[in-house]
Amino acid sequence: LSTVKVITLPFPEVAAACFIFPGIIGKKHVGPDSVYPFDYSETEENHSILQVGRNITKMKLLVREFLQSTVNRSFFLYVAFHDPHRCGHSHPQYGPFCERFGNGESGMGRIPDWQPYHYTPEQVKVRTLAQS
Repeated sequence: LSTVKVITLPFPEVAAACFIFPGIIGKKHVGPDSVYPFDYSETEENHSILQVGRNITKMKLLVREFLQSTVNRSFFLYVAFHDPHRCGHSHPQYGPFCERFGNGESGMGRIPDWQPYHYTPEQVKVRTLAQS
């Protein structure tokens, strides 16, 4: 009986070896950088988590910036919202406002440039490496 040695590699390393440009925007759930080296990284390590993990206007602009840098090249973009965690633990000074921002309740803020779009699976086109 032989033993099979399994080698686990972090995705950014595999992506780079396949000439895929890896990027991350938002909450960085992986680390350290020496193990997970993203070529494009806009996370709480270089911005406020309220900006890159919750501010969808800021995140939209960062996604646009990333996509403009990937013209004619394969890429992988990991966008991680901080909203599931809310912000009571990271910014308790904002209290209930932070916990309910943008939920539609009176006085809880709104997101002026956000309009939800709903797509059917048929409307979503995914490019594969074979199509590149």
